[in-house]
Amino acid sequence: MTIRPGHVRGEFIELARKEGRSAEEETRLAALKREMRDRLVPLAPEDVYDAKVSRA
Repeated sequence: MTIRPGHVRGEFIELARKEGRSAEEETRLAALKREMRDRLVPLAPEDVYDAKVSRA
């Protein structure tokens, strides 16, 4: 399962991957998480994710 392009903003990815974030950066990352939650939760899962079923 993968999230479709455009749902995760570049700033979020950069801050989430950054090691040694400052207190200000942690606050910004938390705000970005809330913003993303508020955008994605109302959407249907099929509008957010691409899923493939694999057979093992």
